[in-house]
Amino acid sequence: MQIAISKGKALFYMILSTLIGITCIVFGGYWIISGEVSITKFCLFLSVGTVMSTYAYAQFQVVRSSSVGLLLSPEGLIDNSTLPNDILIKWSEVETIEYPAIDPPPHFSVLLKDDSEFFSHLDWFSNLYFRITKLWYKTPIVLVLDNLKCSTNELKSVLQDYSTKYV
Repeated sequence: MQIAISKGKALFYMILSTLIGITCIVFGGYWIISGEVSITKFCLFLSVGTVMSTYAYAQFQVVRSSSVGLLLSPEGLIDNSTLPNDILIKWSEVETIEYPAIDPPPHFSVLLKDDSEFFSHLDWFSNLYFRITKLWYKTPIVLVLDNLKCSTNELKSVLQDYSTKYV
C-alpha cells in the first residue's frame, strides 16, 4: 500500500520554519552586536533558530522528493514522510507501533527493537535529524500525518492491519 506525500503542507511548514529560524538567528546575533550582550538570549535564539532551520531543510527534502510518503508491504515499511530516505524497515525489526493520543499533531511512533541498523544507512544530515527525533519521541521513526495524504483513522486502520499480521 502506498500513501502519497502532502507537498502543500510540507511546503507551508518549510516556509514557516525558515522564517522563524532565520528570524531567531538574526535576533540572537543582534543581542551580541548591539552591545546588550546577553549570552542567555543569544544561546536561546541561536538554538531555536538552528532547530527550525534544520526542520526547514528536512521539509525542503520532503517537498523536492519524488518518493512515496509511506510504503507498506509484507516485507516492511518505508517512511519518506518525515525525511526521504527509502530505507526498508523490516517488520521483524519493529517492536511495536504506538498510536496517537488526542494531542496534536497526530503522529504514529514506530518503536524499533534495535535502531542502530536504521542509523547505519543514513547520511550525516538524516542521521542528525533522526537522532533529534529520537530524543524527542524515543524513536527515530515517527509518521507525521501532516505530511501524508490520509486521515488519522485511515492510517491507524492500515497500520493495525499490517502490525497484527507482521509484527
